[in-house]
Amino acid sequence: MQGAPQLGLKNTTPIKCEECESEFFVEAYNLRKASKLLTGSTKDMIVPIPIFRCAECGNVNEEFKPVK
Repeated sequence: MQGAPQLGLKNTTPIKCEECESEFFVEAYNLRKASKLLTGSTKDMIVPIPIFRCAECGNVNEEFKPVK
């Protein structure tokens, strides 16, 4: 019986910052507002979308940006 392939660091490739080529990122949040008319709530809602930004220069790679 075959199992799932083993995932290890040697089977991955690093993601680098598009600006400074650092390989270190920190989590940040892109905040979006959803109208109470769309949500059925009594107030507008704040929707946090987690993203990663470069720990060195603060850049957000295109692949990390939320789809608009």
